[in-house]
Amino acid sequence: MLAPRLRSALERLNLGINASVLDDAEKKVRQFAGQSLVEANRDLYVWLRDGIPVEVEEDGHRRQINVMVFDWTDPTRNDWLIVNQFTVKGSKTVRPDMVAFVNGLPLAVIELKNPADEKADVYAAFNQIGNYKNEIPQLFEPNVVCVISDGTVARMGSISADSERFMPWRAANGIDHPEQHLELEVLVKGLFDKQTFLTYFHHFIAFQTSGAGTFKVIAGYHQYHGVLRGVERALNSIQHRHDGKGGVMWFTQGSGKSLLAVFYAGMLRERPELENPTIVVVTDRKDLDGQLFETFASCRIPLRTTPVQANDRAELKKLLSEQVAGGIFSRPFRNFPGKRTGYGGATIQSLQHHRHL
Repeated sequence: MLAPRLRSALERLNLGINASVLDDAEKKVRQFAGQSLVEANRDLYVWLRDGIPVEVEEDGHRRQINVMVFDWTDPTRNDWLIVNQFTVKGSKTVRPDMVAFVNGLPLAVIELKNPADEKADVYAAFNQIGNYKNEIPQLFEPNVVCVISDGTVARMGSISADSERFMPWRAANGIDHPEQHLELEVLVKGLFDKQTFLTYFHHFIAFQTSGAGTFKVIAGYHQYHGVLRGVERALNSIQHRHDGKGGVMWFTQGSGKSLLAVFYAGMLRERPELENPTIVVVTDRKDLDGQLFETFASCRIPLRTTPVQANDRAELKKLLSEQVAGGIFSRPFRNFPGKRTGYGGATIQSLQHHRHL
């Protein structure tokens, strides 16, 4: 990381906080280490998103405050830098093609291959990223996204994604016909738009743990834009139309609707206009409810809560009666007391006794 830039950001974004507290916050980030690269990335992500936890003493009492690392709403208050051939020393000294820094932290690594070299395609770039993770893992601890390109093809993925999970980014402001542009141009102008990148970093990262280990999940472009439109419609239905109808999203099979539902619920829970809503996820069959609940239960970081699965109508009714605000509950549609509003998959339904979504 670039320590002077990090320190400058901490001072700029935390006015009124004692310099010694900022020293502690900076030290915690610079000395951070985890059990594995993915687990380190997960734990550091929580700090970077919510603030670095530091204990302070006031009037003889100790309490914890969070030192903010980014301004999530105003991109101009953050420090943006992209470096070509950035030198990093680990088990080897290597130079990734491009590293994108925000407030001194390396949040993206971009590996480019020569389109004129038949042997240096996008998969060679993917393999090179894998080598970097082994040789200089410290560069990837704060990482948001890795980008690979051979000039024709451009893909993005997480630090735990295999080559098949590296995806294109097919939408960007100012580009009406992305198929007529280079994929790398669309990806850079789309994902690396400063506000888009901050929103993506803040709301569209999750970590799933299973018997095979911990994996980092990042949203595809269709999930990112779908969630933003869905949140916009939900707010409009409450603030202006007052009909509680937030709209319908359609998906193809395998498009990641369970993860989109996670990111959607996470964003809804953070909107102050919704006053900490309770979210009820209704599915049309039990196996889907189990699958969706497993996804929600394993992706607690964007949700900021632990979801609860109701086994029947009576249990759901009891859970809701005890929930003043907040919380996430799932329930298969069978015998659910209310009008069905979707065509398969999951629906989000408004309940009238207090603000539930």
